[in-house]
Amino acid sequence: MAERLRLTSDSEARTIEIGRACGKLARRGDLFSLCGPLGAGKTRFVKGVAAGLGADPELVASPTFVLAREYAGRETLFHCDAYRLRAERELEELGLAEMLETGVVAVEWADRFPEWTAPAAWNIGLAHAGGDQRSVEIRCLDERGAALAALLGSGF
Repeated sequence: MAERLRLTSDSEARTIEIGRACGKLARRGDLFSLCGPLGAGKTRFVKGVAAGLGADPELVASPTFVLAREYAGRETLFHCDAYRLRAERELEELGLAEMLETGVVAVEWADRFPEWTAPAAWNIGLAHAGGDQRSVEIRCLDERGAALAALLGSGF
């Protein structure tokens, strides 16, 4: 059962809160496929996922130049950036399959490799919505989508 949620974030803090709610529901083997233009809030969202997994969100930084970062929490969070990659082979060489076996993976610019990331448990689309607002679309492919909707509705 897939659940699609459309939310509006009016601040970086709210984007982080939405990510935190997702991180609370994340489990080993989950892939967060993050898409959106530069400055849409992908890294802020991952800060929230880290917090939801019990990792320190202050340590989360864009992995653009290092390609992947790792954060310890109740599950290890691997934070990857596909922007500089040119071929799907490079994504595989980064060790994505192994990362999914041992933790939770968040891939920024995932739309560059839809063949690899399309079946992700969590598909996250972020976009500018004017001023400080961002639209956040979350598609969860299992029962956790309903749990996320309830968690976000309760103000968690």
